[in-house]
Amino acid sequence: MEPERGFEPRTYALPWRCSAPELLRRERHDTQPMACDHGSMRRALALVLLAAAACSNVSAGQGTRPATLVVTTGTGTIHLAVEVADTPEERATGLMGRDHLAPYDGMVFSWTEPTTTTFWMKGTLIPLSIAFWDERGRIVGILDMEPCRAEPCPHYSVGEPTIGAVEVEQGLFGERGIGVGDHVELAGASS
Repeated sequence: MEPERGFEPRTYALPWRCSAPELLRRERHDTQPMACDHGSMRRALALVLLAAAACSNVSAGQGTRPATLVVTTGTGTIHLAVEVADTPEERATGLMGRDHLAPYDGMVFSWTEPTTTTFWMKGTLIPLSIAFWDERGRIVGILDMEPCRAEPCPHYSVGEPTIGAVEVEQGLFGERGIGVGDHVELAGASS
């Protein structure tokens, strides 16, 4: 049986293209299923995705940038994947609130001029080791630091001017044979 002349099959909107209330509000809803405007929904979704991406970046390190710290010891070279904290805000936050740190990961704290800074572990949840180095890139001190949940918290320093420090999972320096006198170089940390 052939359709009558002038008969055209009706095209219905699929649910993912237009909602039923939207279709009913539109004139000629059954012949123009593609006419639904989802531009505002797409813009809202894009904003939500952007916000989610920004939040995920915060947990990784608030504005810090990735780099590699190359440590040269008497027996070889060790590469550490680090985040670089080189602004006062980044240095103040450090690794606070993190509940884990992968092996061979860490955070570098760098200054443009030698400083006799101190570190503390308030708000830091995991035990860390810290190595300080001078202007020549020579490690001048290594300390183990324990989490501190309430003040007063101990302060950690090597008592001499340094230009950088790196925090890693506690014990990593000893396990890898990294010690005072070894040399460090920060690679890939350009601003």
